[in-house]
Amino acid sequence: MKRFAIITALLLGTAAIAQPHGRQGGERHQKAEMIKEMTAEQLAELRTKEMTLHLDLDENQQSRIYQLNLQMAQHRKSAMEQREGKEKPTAQEMYAHRIAMLDQRIVMKKQLKEVLSEEQFAKLEQQQAKRRGRRKGQSRGGQRFR
Repeated sequence: MKRFAIITALLLGTAAIAQPHGRQGGERHQKAEMIKEMTAEQLAELRTKEMTLHLDLDENQQSRIYQLNLQMAQHRKSAMEQREGKEKPTAQEMYAHRIAMLDQRIVMKKQLKEVLSEEQFAKLEQQQAKRRGRRKGQSRGGQRFR
């Protein structure tokens, strides 16, 4: 009977550990849903304000960055609407989408270099690298497997 109790406790303990901690997946899903409901203007304004706080943008830079963020948000919104309800894309469609996205990021980077000072741009690059590093360390479930 003792063995049965120990084995049961171990199995239940293992099952509890295997469950995702907290509500990470749920919170991420809620945030994604909230972003879907926002307009492109709202998304651009939020991103511009975040950049203003982080990079100490002046008013001229804020207005120019807002326009860049608005273009990006409008493009993302239209791409999301096109993908909505479609079946899983083919490998060729994924490739084309990825190429278009990277091209757009290159153009955005060039435009940001024109608006930001060298110091601000370096700070932005550092922030983005840190953000990418955090994402690479996580699986879809929110935890990294080793």
